Amino acid sequence: MKNVKVIIGANFGDEGKGHITNFVCSKSKNPIVIRFNSGSQAGHTVVNEDRTRHVFGHFGSGTFLDTPTFLSRYFAVNPLTFLKEKSELKGKNINPVVYVDDECVITTIYDMLINQIAETSRGDNRHGSCGLGFNETLVRNRDKKYSLKIKDIIIKDNNEVICNIALLKEILFIIKKEYVPKRLKELNITNIPEEFIPILNSDALIDNFLNDINEFIKSIRIKSFSKISDDFDTLVFEGAQGLMLHQSYKYFPHVTPSNTGIENVIELLSDEFNDEDERQEIDIEAIYITRSYLTRHGAGPMPGELKDKPYRKIEDLTNIPNRYQGTLRFGLLNLDLLKENIETDFNKSLNSKFKIRKSLAVTCLDQIDDKAIYIKDERKVNAEVEKFIKEISETIKSDKYYLSYGDSKEDIKVR
Repeated sequence: MKNVKVIIGANFGDEGKGHITNFVCSKSKNPIVIRFNSGSQAGHTVVNEDRTRHVFGHFGSGTFLDTPTFLSRYFAVNPLTFLKEKSELKGKNINPVVYVDDECVITTIYDMLINQIAETSRGDNRHGSCGLGFNETLVRNRDKKYSLKIKDIIIKDNNEVICNIALLKEILFIIKKEYVPKRLKELNITNIPEEFIPILNSDALIDNFLNDINEFIKSIRIKSFSKISDDFDTLVFEGAQGLMLHQSYKYFPHVTPSNTGIENVIELLSDEFNDEDERQEIDIEAIYITRSYLTRHGAGPMPGELKDKPYRKIEDLTNIPNRYQGTLRFGLLNLDLLKENIETDFNKSLNSKFKIRKSLAVTCLDQIDDKAIYIKDERKVNAEVEKFIKEISETIKSDKYYLSYGDSKEDIKVR
């Protein structure tokens, strides 16, 4: 029987998806981590027992366990950040194996620059983007003239896949000369912030990016999802961001332009497993994750926002203050809103003919001070940790509960 685990953040992201993915991989037979949305702007932290730490963007959060990664067609690859992260992992004696669907769109340096120019120009009205060009990548790829996917720039030479440098250079030149001015005009940006002008005009920008893409192509293996599903026993789908950042969530435009819930996973599985009887043979567990409190890194609405951390013990080394997202924000966890988010997403899978079990993971339980503070039935509740766990399990009725009392996989207890 094929085993499928789906890791989904239930809030604004930063719930501990990397932490739970790492744990699930450690308990699975012949697993592979599949990225099914977003791009390299994800930051999923994994801490080993020896305190080795890494924030995964392009690579799956099972990488420390030598679990390979598959970047599905719903993922936007960024050669520049890929190579930077690969170098960081090499410094930790990790040489990850990465498979990529050739339908993946490619983020260019110009997508990143447009994103950063737009966010800078918005001033206090920023959308909360992290400046890595994910949305701009999707916008550009809607126009076939400027679209850029892996399959567009590779040449198969015997058993080797190489980058078509000449064609790629031509496409990048057109993007620079035609698309960038066009897109900036669409965004009503008439005055480009001075700091970006020399970068946009640099002749070396394209040459440097060509080198990055060429090295990126050498570092990956092209493979389809169909072949991946045949070769591995456990498919661990690692989501990015969270349900409250879903592109159709009520907080638009302060969301991410991707499906952060279960839809993309159902699409991928449905394409591969057409027969209804075959679908019944797949064991699927959807694991929804929340911290014991609420966080948001970026601009936009945040229910129950606090002026400070809810607990003294909270320490977050991943979400450091930055130019585009600002400082990590905190709020109280609203159990009723959490239930609404999870049920809305889980219900999207009910007509798929797959058997799907719902689980809940609660992280950062070790960061609670003497008592947990949360919202239930529109009331602020102070309760012992065990009562909080009981109340959240009664609210979010699930088949299994993952309770994390630290940042290592050894700190996770399953009920």
